[in-house]
Parts: sequence; C-alpha cells; structure tokens
Amino acid sequence: MQVNEILNAWTALWNGDYAIAERICAPDFTIFFGGADASGGNPADALRGGAALAAFIEGFRAERPGLTYSNVRHVADEATGHGVSLWNADRGDAHTGGIDVFDVGPDGLVRRVWSVSAQRPVAG
Repeated sequence: MQVNEILNAWTALWNGDYAIAERICAPDFTIFFGGADASGGNPADALRGGAALAAFIEGFRAERPGLTYSNVRHVADEATGHGVSLWNADRGDAHTGGIDVFDVGPDGLVRRVWSVSAQRPVAG
C-alpha cells in the first residue's frame, strides 16, 4: 500500500473501521504516544501488530462515544516510506488535534507510528 493511502486508512481506522489495522500494520508494528499515564509510561507502548492496535482503539473509542477524526493535511514521501498526518478530533464541544509520524516498510506496511495530541485543533 502507498504511504498516502495508509494515511487515509489510518483515519478510517480511528473512526471505527477496525479491520483496517491488520491490513496496514506489520506484525511487529509499534506506536508511541506522547501522553503518559501516572507511571510516566503509556499502556500502548506494549502494543504489537494490527490486532492489538485495533483492540486498543476499540476500547479507546468505547470510552469516548461520538468521537470523530478528520484529516487536516497529509505529507507522504513514497521513496522513503515516511508520512505525516495532521488531524483533528471532535466530540461534542471538545475539539483537539495532533500529529502522527509514520515509518512504512518496503512491503507497504506500517512499522512504527509516533503520535502526539495537542490541546487545540490543528490549523491547516
């Protein structure tokens, strides 16, 4: 899959299309969220592969009914397998944004994502 296609699929995944995860994530997929829990870590640090990511997202969304993600801007470098997604998330009166940075392998599967949420929506 092309990097730009992955960036679009990623948004659909976070909007609840969980089957996408196993189609776009490598078996050794990992994600790093910038946010930390009370221990200074993040439970997502232990995630490996698409099925684990899908389960994580499903649980995350279950705690936040009505959450919707939208793309602000994508930058994809097909030659290097790197991509960047600027996104916004909305739920009722709550609006935030963030940035995800992707490392895609030569097989077209996501190997690693770094994700940081902002305290306000991202401007395009």
